[in-house]
Amino acid sequence: MLRSRILTTSWWKSFVDGTNPEDEGRKLAAQFFRKHSIDPYKLEHATINDYKRWLLLEIHDPIGKKKGKGGPKAIGLGMEKLGELKRFELEKLKRSFPLEIS
Repeated sequence: MLRSRILTTSWWKSFVDGTNPEDEGRKLAAQFFRKHSIDPYKLEHATINDYKRWLLLEIHDPIGKKKGKGGPKAIGLGMEKLGELKRFELEKLKRSFPLEIS
C-alpha cells in the first residue's frame, strides 16, 4: 500500500511540473505558482488548468504589448500581467497553500 502511494505522489508531481506528459503550459503554470510562493502540488487539477489557460492567453496575447511569439520576454510579461489580474486570488491561494522551503 505504501509503495502505490509513493508512485501516485511522484506521478502527480511529474504531472503538475509538466514533465509527464510533457506540457509546456503546465510547466509554466507551476513556475508561476512557485514565483508567487504557492505550492502547486497542493492545488486542484481544475485550478492548475485554469491558470495554465489564462497564462497561455496572456503570453500569446495578440493585442497586448509587443511581446514576441512565446519567447522569454513574452513569458515574463505574461506572468507579470496575470499576477496583476489575479493578485487577490493569488493571495488567497498563498495563504491556503504556502510553498514550504525544504
